[in-house]
Amino acid sequence: IEKNELLAIVSHDLKNPITAVLGLAEMLQSDGASESNHTSAITGQIILAANQMLSLVKNLLDVNRLEAGVMPFHIEEFDPAPFVTSAVQQYLPSAEAKQITIHYTQGISLGLVLADRQALVQVLDNLLSNAVKYSPHGKNVYVRADSRPTCVRIEIQDEGEGISEGDMQRLFGKFVRLSARPTGGEHSTGLGLSIVKKMVEAMNGKVWCESKVGEGLPTGATFIVELPKPREL
Repeated sequence: IEKNELLAIVSHDLKNPITAVLGLAEMLQSDGASESNHTSAITGQIILAANQMLSLVKNLLDVNRLEAGVMPFHIEEFDPAPFVTSAVQQYLPSAEAKQITIHYTQGISLGLVLADRQALVQVLDNLLSNAVKYSPHGKNVYVRADSRPTCVRIEIQDEGEGISEGDMQRLFGKFVRLSARPTGGEHSTGLGLSIVKKMVEAMNGKVWCESKVGEGLPTGATFIVELPKPREL
């Protein structure tokens, strides 16, 4: 069996038991009123570990399906504005826990893009997760979305330590460990940006990163996604 096929089989077979462990731990935690503090702390650690394993398994499955060309993409016309708003709202609690402010001015509409709704959700989730994960406490994350003549552009900018020139060359590779580290002890699989790039390109879009690292330069990184608009007849 080829390595990729073996990874797919193992990941698929691991997904169900991990989900079961997570569900059981959450059931125990929901009965926390009758638990000791020690038991409650243990169930919390089980949930954290299970979520980390599940994240890795899901990412492995996604990468394998993308590389095998068997991940279904339903390209259709839709307004991405509600999806950006929803993604921002999802990350407000984790940003608040690190005293990070997410700045986003919600627009009424961005017009239509030709893309896959679920893939866009995953792309935004990965990029916002990284922005919060790699930003120091008390900093800012800026989300901007605007309509261009042939595309809709979405930018997610953080105030982290930035991305070095060496890291930039391998930024979208698989299992990449960058010099920057999560600032709150968060977990990273090293697969998120690889998935982002493959999904954006499968939607005929573009994704890249802009970051300047050096003395006297503002730190941080800006990830930019452009998704095509429908062609006018």
